[in-house]
Amino acid sequence: MSDLPVSRLTLFSSGVGFFEHNGAIAGTEEIILPFHISAVNDALKSLVMNDPAGIPTICYPSEDTQKGSVTRLSINLDGSSIQSMLQSLKGEEIEVFVPDSIRGRIIFTERRTENSGSADIHKDFLSLSTNNGIKTICIDNISHFTFINPKIKEDLDHALDLALNSHDDKTRCLTIKLAGNKKRKVSFSYVIPASAWKVSYRLNIFQGKSFLLGWAIVDNNSDIDWDNIILSLAAGKPVSFTGDLYKIQNSCGPKNPLLMKGIANAKTPDSAERNTNIKNISLGQEELDKLLTGGKSKAEEAAEEPESIPIDTACTHPAGDQFEFTIKKPVSLARRQSAMLPMIKGEVKAQKSLIFSKEGKLAGNVYNPAICVELTNDTGMKLPAGPITVYDGKTYAGDALVKFIPENEKHRIYYGEELSVTGTFFINITNNVSIVKIDNGILTQNKKITYETVYTFRNAGKEQKNLIIEHPVTAKSTLVSPADAAEKTFNLYRFAENVPPTAEFIKFAVTEEKKIHEEIEIISFSYDRLSKYLSSNDIKQENIITVMQNACSLNEKIIKAETALEDLKKQRKKLIEKQERTRKNLEAVGNQSQEGKDYLQRLAKEDADIDALEEEIHCNTLSIDAAKKEFEDFLCAIKIE
Repeated sequence: MSDLPVSRLTLFSSGVGFFEHNGAIAGTEEIILPFHISAVNDALKSLVMNDPAGIPTICYPSEDTQKGSVTRLSINLDGSSIQSMLQSLKGEEIEVFVPDSIRGRIIFTERRTENSGSADIHKDFLSLSTNNGIKTICIDNISHFTFINPKIKEDLDHALDLALNSHDDKTRCLTIKLAGNKKRKVSFSYVIPASAWKVSYRLNIFQGKSFLLGWAIVDNNSDIDWDNIILSLAAGKPVSFTGDLYKIQNSCGPKNPLLMKGIANAKTPDSAERNTNIKNISLGQEELDKLLTGGKSKAEEAAEEPESIPIDTACTHPAGDQFEFTIKKPVSLARRQSAMLPMIKGEVKAQKSLIFSKEGKLAGNVYNPAICVELTNDTGMKLPAGPITVYDGKTYAGDALVKFIPENEKHRIYYGEELSVTGTFFINITNNVSIVKIDNGILTQNKKITYETVYTFRNAGKEQKNLIIEHPVTAKSTLVSPADAAEKTFNLYRFAENVPPTAEFIKFAVTEEKKIHEEIEIISFSYDRLSKYLSSNDIKQENIITVMQNACSLNEKIIKAETALEDLKKQRKKLIEKQERTRKNLEAVGNQSQEGKDYLQRLAKEDADIDALEEEIHCNTLSIDAAKKEFEDFLCAIKIE
């Protein structure tokens, strides 16, 4: 049995690890690979083996091996006593020594209780069928015994082996069988869950120079030691899922595929060709390297490495759509241990500044600008996201979080507030309607909205402060003043301003304009909306103001007629309710009594009043229709260019 240690490991920030084993063997060998039970499915899914002597085979205990093997044994070790084991072997022949030899077949075992006067004593007895009849023996008196049937002896040894292996019920071992006659190099690799690696940075700003130090934090949560391995750290999010390959599938009809569980959606595109003539293939190490590195051998990859890398602690290179860092020196890390490994170290370009942003702040309130450093990623490598501790010389300055920074991009790191500088801002919004037209009841206007933000700063310190004002871009607007920004992003303007140490208030104004073209169907306007529009002072044209005033007057006639109609309907409702009460009273007293005759006269009068109201409601409804038509005809007839 040989042991092929891990020679190379790639940890992914997504929480999986690519393990590679390499070594030399002679002849036929077996390699035992222990996996946590949660990783077996991933190992079965991804295991790749290379043996120049041929295709290896893999054996492993299935999910129900332990349980199934125990139930198929003729001996049961689940009990907690010799008595329970012997009870399960009824009929088997046994030889016991007490101390003389007695040979017979087991009938049963039983427990008897004897009273010694002070306490009950329990004893177990074994009953055997012998050539001399049935004999009962106290099990405590048996010095030793043996089974006559050799199958019982074999099952006992097997049951003890299973019991020994079951002590670690969270580990499963894969046995790789490599058949061959010569000494040769073999390798295999697999992908299993692993602790995601992290990164933390230290940035020191000192005397005009800035130094960046990055540490990779890795955890060996596996069951094997890492001994002088080549460790690579990949940043990215590969698609990864777990197929239920370890569980035995007993299926007698159509069911879902084996890949029933997963953490990502895996697509299976149709193949253009299918080759059913599959032959045995044996890859050499060179061919395997090409297969795993996208068509390049390790020698070819080494030839493509740049001659000089600005980072002296880790090599970097693209890994597919991801990015990979390789620790330059081999790494040794014991199982269940963690380590911080140097990944980045070198001088970087960093500019310290103050940032004042109104985003998330309330106008009129006083705030301190943030202290930040603008870091340019000129390290020659992509920088993963992580926490960063900033030092100013030998003094701790603050902590921050950095996002993923591509090569040659700038990133601002906010790590504190400048208490000697204060700032506030006020916002003024004005509307100016430049052109208004009316045609066929449609009002067309061009409106210009001006947004003016006035910033006020005060520096109570002893030195001039270089301040960057971050101003959010107003949607669909253009910058009027200042004429240009020092820097513009998708949603921010950045303006540079010097704040002298005069303790006086320094003002800085940003003006933006938004132009709006509107077409409004004023025929559908209510009186309130017309009045509000007229009183907004947005309209300056006298002829438009006159039209809107007349429209308000006509609309007011509609409102008065509708109000009168509602009053008439309320009166009719009250009369109907009153008439209903009169009818009920009439039914109670009868129409032949004097009181009943009075109710009849009252009903007649109420009928006449209701009829009169119905006529008024009809006339009022016609008045409303006429007022609406007059309003619409008036607006449709207006045409102002």
